[in-house]
Amino acid sequence: MTLFNKKLDFLKDPLNIVITVLLVTIILIVFSSFSQIGILTYDDLTNKLFAINKENNLFKTAFSFAQGQGRFFFIYSGLLLFFPYLFDSVTYTRIIGFLPIILNITLFSLLIFQFFKSKKLSLIMAALFFAFMQNSWEHNLLTAYPFVFTTSFNFTLIGLLLYKKYFYSPKKFWKIISAFCFFLSLLTYETFLVYFIFYFFIALNEALKTKFHLIDRAKMLLTNIGYHLFSIFVYFSVYTLFQLRYPAGGYAGNMLGKLEPVKYMQTAFQLGISSFPGYIYLNKLYTNYFIEHSYSLFGDRRNILFILGNIQLIWLIKALLLSLLIWLISNFKEKIINNKSYFFLILTSILLVFIPQLIIALTDKYQFWVLGGSIIGFTTTYFSYFGSVFLLSLIVYKAKEIFRPNILKSLILFFIIITVSILSIIIDYTNYHINLSQKQMTLMWNVIKPLLKTPEFNEIPNNSYIYSPNLNTFFTYKGYWDNYIKIKTGKNIEFIINKEEFNKKYKDEPEKLTSKLYYLGYYQEEKDPNVFLTLSKIDSLVKEGELFGFFSNNVNLYTYSKYRKYLLNFQTKVNDNEPSAFIDDQKIFSNSFGFSYLVNKNFPGDSLLKTVIKAPNINIQSVLISYFTSLDSTYLK
Repeated sequence: MTLFNKKLDFLKDPLNIVITVLLVTIILIVFSSFSQIGILTYDDLTNKLFAINKENNLFKTAFSFAQGQGRFFFIYSGLLLFFPYLFDSVTYTRIIGFLPIILNITLFSLLIFQFFKSKKLSLIMAALFFAFMQNSWEHNLLTAYPFVFTTSFNFTLIGLLLYKKYFYSPKKFWKIISAFCFFLSLLTYETFLVYFIFYFFIALNEALKTKFHLIDRAKMLLTNIGYHLFSIFVYFSVYTLFQLRYPAGGYAGNMLGKLEPVKYMQTAFQLGISSFPGYIYLNKLYTNYFIEHSYSLFGDRRNILFILGNIQLIWLIKALLLSLLIWLISNFKEKIINNKSYFFLILTSILLVFIPQLIIALTDKYQFWVLGGSIIGFTTTYFSYFGSVFLLSLIVYKAKEIFRPNILKSLILFFIIITVSILSIIIDYTNYHINLSQKQMTLMWNVIKPLLKTPEFNEIPNNSYIYSPNLNTFFTYKGYWDNYIKIKTGKNIEFIINKEEFNKKYKDEPEKLTSKLYYLGYYQEEKDPNVFLTLSKIDSLVKEGELFGFFSNNVNLYTYSKYRKYLLNFQTKVNDNEPSAFIDDQKIFSNSFGFSYLVNKNFPGDSLLKTVIKAPNINIQSVLISYFTSLDSTYLK
């Protein structure tokens, strides 16, 4: 009841209510921008397939993961990896992913308050954490591996809170539960071993407070840290025994390479430093990326004036809310942390930036990726983010108190608010471009799902082949679509996703291939969510060297776009004097370039709109649409 009463007391203060509303609003603004981003990694793609397959035994799959990587804890963490994908819903996945993140910063802020009794510093940390949250393409835990690693970090933080409670209320129970939480955190990632250093420092600090002799202090230290040491012993013992029983083929991600101090430090430094807010925007790896994906008529410019000139209303609202929040928090009246403790906190924040990288930087795999320029951050960079934001929070917390005159304090606070607001807008600009490009990357699944429910797709016989050279991304793989379609429809359909694979299949078994061969064309614009697909039975094909031409008498065209009016163009193989075709039962005739027809679907309908093209020997690969509808060159008779 004590904690509940404290919460009630907190909400009795109108200022606390205002601060809570402001913070919650910022959280909703930030997370809403990530809410519709789909799957971005090969691992998540695979995990989702296993999770949504009702015939799959998830326990056996998790155990096979453990065997394959030689990491016993996948028996447990594998199930956590599947949990966000139990339902085939992006909204469900994102909610499950965001909740542990919110708990992460809640516990971290509570940890600050428990150790230093500063509500002001705790709230600044929470405000900046959400305001500066930046997305990236490097396996960022905001959009990749939802739930699993952030949940383990929660166990780390809970363990530290309980360990602190043990020294205030020295019951062995709290120490045991703390060690158990620490052990649970280790069951998803070896990286969490590094947080043992904080348990050690807490225990050491408590031992140094006593007036015991050195030997007695050492005994006290070992007694207080014993359960956590035992957790590590059990962890490595089981790890070793499991690898002896199930020797893995060698997963590069947990295999230590040759220790080269310079490469090791460069890798750890890079993975840690990229957690600082604004780093993504400034890094040269993303310079061309912003130019390529800019939604401005002028491309991208590397300056704040350009960003402010292209600011969106929601970014401005968030910056204003953040400014008000920082101003309210900064005016709290409380005892300021002394200089000695403040210096210790600065060192702690720097430690928090880099210790999450101490283990991962030992592997050849990540050294190669980082030093080769392929990535600037990784999964562990998320944990470094707590350190970088904590360091910035300490600066914001202390800056105003350096000066005595009130006028100087006001000027410093004004400068802090302006700086924080501008940085917030820069990060929103960065996230806007990255989020949109990631939504574009995962748009494919939004289109394929309704396609699978169409009568035309359901009419495709079992054991057919679908040639779809465009239905591919950098993380889909051979057999993915076969498995996905099997799970969603129950049909055995083999997808052929590139011309090399098609050539080999045609050479090995041409009659079997052509007897049940379909073509699925997938075409997507680079920046806007405009997609069209073609689905048709291949009635004939022409081979010239290594190239094939595919022809059908009936092509189903599907469009997925906010535009419901478009110009349709296609060609046929037969070049009669006056060949005709039917578009949704409308007869049209060709011109000198083939067929053109202005399709108008400006009426209520589904997200996936169908148009049927009928003509002898339609060249399937020639079907093209354009939203430049003023170029109508339709021939009707």
